[in-house]
Amino acid sequence: MSPIEQVLATAKSIASSGKTPSLALIKSRLGNQIPMPILVQGLQRFKALSKEEIAALAFDTTMVDSQAPEQTATPTIAALATQITALQSQQLQLIARIEVLESALSNRDSQ
Repeated sequence: MSPIEQVLATAKSIASSGKTPSLALIKSRLGNQIPMPILVQGLQRFKALSKEEIAALAFDTTMVDSQAPEQTATPTIAALATQITALQSQQLQLIARIEVLESALSNRDSQ
């Protein structure tokens, strides 16, 4: 399902529950998996549809609703600490590599 189709399906789901689809409601259901310009475009397209066209939308809204919670999980502190340690290690390796390259360059220039 394309991102626009996800937005349309979510808007249809919101409308069928008796609420007026809005960017905030759609974003809360889909999370951060779809960029804001796509959300705006999808909502504008949904609002331009007639009632018959909305009824004809044949998307599986249960699939869209079930995807959101999984992809918006926040990382734990332990996972973030592990990432920080890995990044610090990579940084030290890069610094050492830069020092070796600078040394080789300065040796080359002095000859």
